[in-house]
Amino acid sequence: MNDYIAFEIEKEACDFIEFMTDDVNLFRLCTKQGFIKNCEKGDKFAAWWSFKRYEKFPHSLVFLYEKRNELLEKGIGDLQDAFMFMAWCMTEYFDVIVETGACENE
Repeated sequence: MNDYIAFEIEKEACDFIEFMTDDVNLFRLCTKQGFIKNCEKGDKFAAWWSFKRYEKFPHSLVFLYEKRNELLEKGIGDLQDAFMFMAWCMTEYFDVIVETGACENE
């Protein structure tokens, strides 16, 4: 019974990974199209996520989950700020993985 994970928790975890992957893919697309510029930390986080480094550092997922919820509660403000908000979120996520030891800050 020690390996039992409630279905709801497992589904929430899978949903979180899917949402984060979608966010990262959208960020990368916006960067490629030139809507987001000069976001080095965001680019580093996107690469870290895309290479699934969270599999090596699963503890970081809990902190990223908490940070994502915190950022979503703050919201965008208005649609015009959406690209800045996205870049800010990626930067915040990068800071989380550095703080939790899941990525070394260069």
